Amino acid sequence: MVEVYVKSIRGAPSLDETARCVCEAVGSDELFAFGELLAEPKVTALRDSPQHAKFYRLLQLFAYGTYGDAIANKDDLPELSGLMTQKLRQLTLVSMCTRSRCITVEDAMNALHLQNLQDLYFLFIGALYKGILQGRVNSQQGTLEITSWKSRDVTDEELIKIREKLSDWIDHCASVADNLRAIASNAENAIAEANVNEAKVEEEVRRVRKTLQEEEEQRNLKDYRRPKTQRGKKYP
Repeated sequence: MVEVYVKSIRGAPSLDETARCVCEAVGSDELFAFGELLAEPKVTALRDSPQHAKFYRLLQLFAYGTYGDAIANKDDLPELSGLMTQKLRQLTLVSMCTRSRCITVEDAMNALHLQNLQDLYFLFIGALYKGILQGRVNSQQGTLEITSWKSRDVTDEELIKIREKLSDWIDHCASVADNLRAIASNAENAIAEANVNEAKVEEEVRRVRKTLQEEEEQRNLKDYRRPKTQRGKKYP
């Protein structure tokens, strides 16, 4: 779907037309990631135009921001249509999902600046039908329970943090692997030592058995050589 808007933006003859394409993209029910659009040269040109910069900020808002950001920066943005407002609120729910799969109704209403519980349920059900997220309303617990959601774009700063976390995770995995190798090596050494000890014990058992057998044979031989009347008696 994003290819359609990329093509429209690339074919836009003016900044006004590019701004119009941006508004269409953020209002679309089928587009939820905007990184490719932000990378387009004609879109970045909006940022450098005092008259059109607000449309660049609008695209950034839908890529990374929340409804709270829209409220806080409303003077620097174009006026949001009803569809844009609904979509941004639903994307805000997605951002909340990344922090917790279980969102309280109170937190959701505060983040979305809603006063009516039915409006929240309507918004949530709409997000389910659009495939923005999957989950259910737990009215008894007063929560929204989310099982999956669409990914949003990430800022360069967030990407750096993700890389750092991945690097830390890789280092941790390497440390765990080293520890496991050390444990395995110790276990192998212990097994080898146990095998050596077992071999020594078996050899000692064979030696003792052989000694006992030889002693028994010697006693039998001595007993055989004694007169019949003295056989079986103990030697003095």
